[in-house]
Amino acid sequence: TSRFHNYLSDSHSINPDIRDIVFNLTAQEGDEEVYKTLLDLETQTELQEEKLRILRATTRFRRRDLLQQTLDLSLSPRVRSQDTVSLVMGVASNPYGRELAWSFIKENWSEFTRRYGGGGFAIMRLVSIIGGFTTLYYARDVEGFFDQNPTPSANRTIQQSLERIQLNAKWLDINGQTLSQWFSCR
Repeated sequence: TSRFHNYLSDSHSINPDIRDIVFNLTAQEGDEEVYKTLLDLETQTELQEEKLRILRATTRFRRRDLLQQTLDLSLSPRVRSQDTVSLVMGVASNPYGRELAWSFIKENWSEFTRRYGGGGFAIMRLVSIIGGFTTLYYARDVEGFFDQNPTPSANRTIQQSLERIQLNAKWLDINGQTLSQWFSCR
């Protein structure tokens, strides 16, 4: 955080090789003020690589309202279409944002299929986020969603993700109690 604050007064104070780490850790512990500061920095920079670095940091917050703002921002004209998927995936990889990202994808599916549905990796990358779920509830939810919204270009990814959810749920079923006991002794 102190490196981040130094960066605000001197943008050369952080080597570009570690800016990701500094921005991400600051966001992880940050509040709404840090979020606003990051967005201000993003608008001030000219370099697309730096813009994306800053926007990706907004996916690391722990507050759901800030993560939702990032998801909403991902579909705005402010974010390049090719960067939208990275932001949604960033929120989905955050334990505080996985369910938010899935809800966001479902709510905005028509826009995602309009943008990326013709094939390619973007739609498959979006669909792959569901593989991080660990309950059969989500397996049913995912299956039901894609039954109603067929996505032939991502069928294989959907099936692999469903299998991963089922494996995750089974693993937790087998090992959850033992792990819980182990962690409670630490």
